[in-house]
Amino acid sequence: TRKESSAASDVYKRQVVEGDVTSTQLVNPGERINNRVQESRKAVRISNVQEKTNSAGKLYTMASQMAKKSAELKLDMEYALLNNKTAVVGSDSIAPELRGLEGWVATNNSLGDGGVAPDPINNTAATDGTERPFTEDLLKDVIQKIWVQGGKPNLILAGPSQKQKFGTFAGRAGTSINDAASAKTLVNAVDIYVSDFGRLKVVPSRVQRARTVFIVETEKCSVDYLIPFTKKDLAYQGGSEAKEISVAYTLKVGNEKALGAIRDLTV
Repeated sequence: TRKESSAASDVYKRQVVEGDVTSTQLVNPGERINNRVQESRKAVRISNVQEKTNSAGKLYTMASQMAKKSAELKLDMEYALLNNKTAVVGSDSIAPELRGLEGWVATNNSLGDGGVAPDPINNTAATDGTERPFTEDLLKDVIQKIWVQGGKPNLILAGPSQKQKFGTFAGRAGTSINDAASAKTLVNAVDIYVSDFGRLKVVPSRVQRARTVFIVETEKCSVDYLIPFTKKDLAYQGGSEAKEISVAYTLKVGNEKALGAIRDLTV
């Protein structure tokens, strides 16, 4: 849902006249924005001979292959949940797709020249603009935008190059990077960013677009499951057995104004 802000004079009016009847204000019910459920699955087939063979690392057993497929499936989900996609209605020949996080952040954006924010209401993706370097000023600007809209951001998601960029921000200028000399450990990483509007955890992502950094209030986002992770036996065939793991899920955003994105960053 998207909340519409009330006038500041109404929101912050605290004084009342003694004896006056309290006035009421019609509640804005908000606007529901849909997303689609996406199904992902992985399957593996192992022959009876492979299952009994003492292979290197025991890789060719059903247990090890299912563990591997489960990890692959979660990585596929992470890609779908974070990237710049629109919601797609499924059909007999088209798989349904969910709208990723990049397609939800419509309000609090920092854009390069020519960049256009997404429109989740009309289901349009973001348009890329001219790339520019990731700076602390861009980060501070978007965090402030979120806070002004009522959000309480607590998480920053960044690709590997942008995550490393944090180590060069001016906020580290007075901090020693060698805090564990006795353990012969060199520390040069930023995992917590303390802004004027709260502490944010900084987490790297392998699969999101490297040109985008997300700032998120995690309470306003969730992965919702229509069908949780499910393992099923498939048909026995030609001296081999097969299993499948599947999941049906979507990204739920409670209020996109609690999210932000710094887009069009140099990779």
